Amino acid sequence: SFSAVGTMGGLGYGYRNLSNINMVNPAALGALRFTTLETEIGFTNLRVSNSALQKSESGEGNIRYFAFGFPLRTKYEKQADNQNLDPALKNALTEKASIRSKLIQGWGLSFGLMPFNSRNYDLTDKKWHPDLDTITYRFVGSGQSYQFFAGTGYTYKGFSAGGSISYVFGTLRERSIETPGNESDANLFSTVLQSEDKLGSFIWRAGLQY
Repeated sequence: SFSAVGTMGGLGYGYRNLSNINMVNPAALGALRFTTLETEIGFTNLRVSNSALQKSESGEGNIRYFAFGFPLRTKYEKQADNQNLDPALKNALTEKASIRSKLIQGWGLSFGLMPFNSRNYDLTDKKWHPDLDTITYRFVGSGQSYQFFAGTGYTYKGFSAGGSISYVFGTLRERSIETPGNESDANLFSTVLQSEDKLGSFIWRAGLQY
């Protein structure tokens, strides 16, 4: 979800605004009255150490989201396009369509790109073994998956319905390494396990508002 919706603690399903894109509930796209571009770029890094032998580090930097939304048509705009209307009435209807969203019947569309999942960590743990001395365990994760989405919503007399579809794609990797402490012993080897997940799937969502 985007900034205006993501800070609402799960209440975004009922949120609608003239200029904010709500992909939690695509029905809210019917309330769009302005062409809107929303984007965010961020970086986070976390380091944790609880002893001399244990530490962890994780971080990520990416485009949080990129979305574009715009209204396709409203009832008041159609009335204002009528050439038989008085010019003063045209202006009044156009102004009303811009500022009084609860009386508008409209149709909005949005599309964009945002992260779906990510792995970016490097964890190390050391444990003592009576025969092998200290064993070092290392766990590494990397990769990013995204979703490209498109959604639309329609509002009619206060009732809104909408739907969206997303395509999820990307690659996620995991690797675990077990290294014995006595590396000079030729009979001991490091054990490496790794996996790679390639994503490619569709997700659909529908919503209602009143």
